[in-house]
Amino acid sequence: MRAGTRVAPDAYFAHINLGDLLKANGQTDEAIVAYRQALENKGPEDQRDSWYTDLANALQSVNRQGEAIDVYRKVILIYPQSA
Repeated sequence: MRAGTRVAPDAYFAHINLGDLLKANGQTDEAIVAYRQALENKGPEDQRDSWYTDLANALQSVNRQGEAIDVYRKVILIYPQSA
């Protein structure tokens, strides 16, 4: 999976999938990096709110509460229909 992000660094879906895999394997700090990389790339607007939520949940799970709250607030601001 990491090879996919190296070959196609702008492939948002590869970063999201990598983040999900890393988080499932207990590598949450690495998952956070992957989620952030996905959000830096352009992807379907209708899915980005869930990506922000994935990032916020990962941050919260490693006790980075302040950062998680900032991301949750951003989701509500940008995607109020998701709140």
